[in-house]
Amino acid sequence: MNSQLDEMLYLMQCLRDSEKGCPWDQKQSFSSIVPYTIEETYEVVDAIARKDMQNLKEELGDLLFQIIFYSQMADENKAFDFNDVVEGLKEKMLRRHPHVFPDGSLNSFGNAPKFSEEELKGQWNKIKSQEKSVLTEGASRGLLDSISRALPPVVQSTKIQKSGIRGLRLG
Repeated sequence: MNSQLDEMLYLMQCLRDSEKGCPWDQKQSFSSIVPYTIEETYEVVDAIARKDMQNLKEELGDLLFQIIFYSQMADENKAFDFNDVVEGLKEKMLRRHPHVFPDGSLNSFGNAPKFSEEELKGQWNKIKSQEKSVLTEGASRGLLDSISRALPPVVQSTKIQKSGIRGLRLG
């Protein structure tokens, strides 16, 4: 093990081990741990609202553990692993920040020209549009497909209003 993160990934493998692992962790599924993920997310938000950095540190660890848990289950199903999650995130952040990483690599940090706030907004919209077109290539997607169905209704309606979809009837 060469890092604390590697140790956590190994710890999760041990917990999920079919012979020697924890019976509770072994029987969990993606959907069975969703309530815990939501609870941990709210606990992070609460710690931030209370400006409780000690509790925030703990709650962020709990939230990271949820990501490790999902990644382990996905690895067991040969769908993806934690490294794939991290690599995908890195690629997305590099792609979405050409004003910081002009050639899309970490090595290009510090070599980007300065952009105005308006230019950054235009660039962001262009990148999001390109990402959407890649996602929808060959698939039929509706106007609301980018809005998570798992969000509370009030949050969904706010996102719909911000997206500029007008005259939409939901029922």
